[in-house]
Amino acid sequence: MSKTIIAVILTIILLALAFVVTVLIMGSVHDLSFVEEIKSWFDNSETVEPVINIGTEAIVNFLRI
Repeated sequence: MSKTIIAVILTIILLALAFVVTVLIMGSVHDLSFVEEIKSWFDNSETVEPVINIGTEAIVNFLRI
């Protein structure tokens, strides 16, 4: 194999290892298992209602520009 392919494979392995170590450390801190920790990253979604408060003064100032 060429050196480029070996470097790419090693980089992917190192990134995967860093990911696993990060999940294990964070799971240990939060007292969760490996899978529960990863699930917790995606279960924390919130719905935020957009608040648009445009008065006539804001529209007039915009049109002046």
